[in-house]
Formats: sequence, C-alpha cells, structure tokens
Amino acid sequence: MNNRRSFLKTSGKALGGLFFCGCGLAHAADTETKKRVTPVFINGKRIKTIDVHAHCMFQDAIDLMGEDAASVPPPTKGVPEHFIKINERIKAMEAQGIDMQVLSVNPFWYRKDKETAAEICRLNNLHLAELCALRPEKFAAFASLTMQFPDLAVEQLEYAVEKTRS
Repeated sequence: MNNRRSFLKTSGKALGGLFFCGCGLAHAADTETKKRVTPVFINGKRIKTIDVHAHCMFQDAIDLMGEDAASVPPPTKGVPEHFIKINERIKAMEAQGIDMQVLSVNPFWYRKDKETAAEICRLNNLHLAELCALRPEKFAAFASLTMQFPDLAVEQLEYAVEKTRS
C-alpha cells in the first residue's frame, strides 16, 4: 500500500475512512512532489478530509512562560509552521488534500501557577477562535485548558463552548 487511496480501498469500509497520522505530515509533504493530492472518494461519494492533529502556537502566550519560553517550540522540523500564516497553511493543506484542520496547542503551561496558566489559555483560546472565525470552513479548534486546575478547566471549557455558539 503506497498511498492513502490504497489504504482506504482496503481499510476504508471498516474504518469509515478514519485514520491517524503523526505530527510530521506537513513537513513530509514538502519532501514529496509538489503535486496536488486529489480528493478521496468512497462508493462514489467525496469524503471530507479532516486533520485532527494540527498544532499551532501563539507568541504572546509563549512569552508569558518567562525563562521557560525558549523550550516551548518543539525541537522538530517544521517549527515555523506552528505559527500560522493562514494563506500558507491553507496552501499546504490543499497540497496534502486536507479540507479542514482541527487546531490545538500543545500544553506547555501545565507546570505554571494558576494565574499564568489561565492567561496563557485565555490567549490561546482567543487566537484559536479568531482563526476559526476567519476561515470556519478550513479551521476548527480544541480549547486550551488548565488541566492542572480542574475547576478552572471546567470554566474555560464552558466558556469556550458558549462563546462559539454566539
């Protein structure tokens, strides 16, 4: 099996077209031919391709980490892509045959105090909401939560859900 189309032909019916990939997908696309990936069809119906493992970062939230800010960007290839430039991200998505991404921020704030973690999550969620509002057909997001403070995490999640309804 050399590509996702072959995978879906053999496994798609059992999985409903659902499969997972690692974080290196965006960078991997750069090393292959620059040809647009064609849409996926199952039983003659075009399937929307949604990447639910799409990371991003926002500099103002990272800046709140103080001395720890330097360790936030992951030591991997493709770090600049974590700071989203919408047109570039959409171009990369289209080159990979991805219709939509569900964005998330890796939890670099879990060891911070409650106030700092809350502000980092507030900024992350604000920026995620802005990105999704700009291109709702291309982006959705998982809320950033202070999981080390469960009471606050519940409030943040409730706020995120309510805010997206309005």
